[in-house]
Amino acid sequence: MTVPVTAATSAAFIAAAEQRRREEEEEMSMGDLGSLAGWEFKILRGCFRSQARLADALRLEAEFGWELHEKLDDARIRLRRQVEQRDLDARRGGDPYRTYQGSNPQTIALLAGLVAALTAGVVAALAVAS
Repeated sequence: MTVPVTAATSAAFIAAAEQRRREEEEEMSMGDLGSLAGWEFKILRGCFRSQARLADALRLEAEFGWELHEKLDDARIRLRRQVEQRDLDARRGGDPYRTYQGSNPQTIALLAGLVAALTAGVVAALAVAS
């Protein structure tokens, strides 16, 4: 049995995948929490398969004081910075708390789902018309 691809099923799939990612990130070990005092953390999402892309992302994030804490996988890295770096953010251009490098994957997945739903609708309409 096949399930028809609709915008609603695509959105539900995306939401479930995002929830699984959040739970996984919360469960991942951050080490000894006592040694993390004075640090703040964020997850940056993007495509970090190649060393060049990873280096570019780290260079951009370093402008805001962020450094690599751990590479979770080819799509996510955990960054950290000293809390005192916040005081310098007003003088820097850009968003120090951005969470995506490149295109937002949720937007791309939603657009892909919409295209699939529209294509299915067109095919169904053509089948009815013939």
